[in-house]
Amino acid sequence: MAFYLAWVFGLPYLMGIIAALDPEGRAATLAIVMQSVGLAGGPAIAGILAAHAHYDNLAWFGLGAYLLALSIAVPLA
Repeated sequence: MAFYLAWVFGLPYLMGIIAALDPEGRAATLAIVMQSVGLAGGPAIAGILAAHAHYDNLAWFGLGAYLLALSIAVPLA
């Protein structure tokens, strides 16, 4: 339940930050595309890791993806 609340309130907040930083609106469009790619690609990669490796690798993949996203987002904020 907390995840869904964070998603509902966090995503519009992040999109507002992106819109404020980019007055032309190109970054907001790119953010929506990247979100869709992540929603499709994340489970696909997780399925491959779960099928060919141990489930612990899923946690490491999630941590790596989070740290990558954080390293991209923090300098922009």
